[in-house]
Amino acid sequence: MKTLTIAAAALLAAAPALAEAPPAAKADAKPAAVTIPIDTGSYVNVGESCGDPINALHYDGARLRWLYADATQSFAETPRSVRQEGRVYTLESMESFEMPSNSDEPEMAPAFTRIEVLGRTRIRISVQDDVEARLCAPAELPEGIRRQIG
Repeated sequence: MKTLTIAAAALLAAAPALAEAPPAAKADAKPAAVTIPIDTGSYVNVGESCGDPINALHYDGARLRWLYADATQSFAETPRSVRQEGRVYTLESMESFEMPSNSDEPEMAPAFTRIEVLGRTRIRISVQDDVEARLCAPAELPEGIRRQIG
């Protein structure tokens, strides 16, 4: 079953202009504000119960956080840039992932998260796979996720 987990795959094809930016420009970049026209809260994979998801994507109106039901980890998406094309938002992460290379030196590639707004409470998330997610009421979420939200 597909989940909302972060994958170490870069979607460079989605943002060729960012891939061509000089390294110095990328290094000096500041985190970007994330304003997406969806309701704030936690989104879980369609097909998973709100009370028993593997993880959730939490949006507080300014940033995205990946929360895990076992409460052992969370991952804040701190974007370097946010691009909008219609209903689709592409976030280039501040973090980079090591990609295979033909040389002895590994290549570092930025990570991208693509969010397509399907409605105020429904999104399609693309990191490695496309996953549709829906908003859950806080009371429906497991205690581990609610604790991380605060």
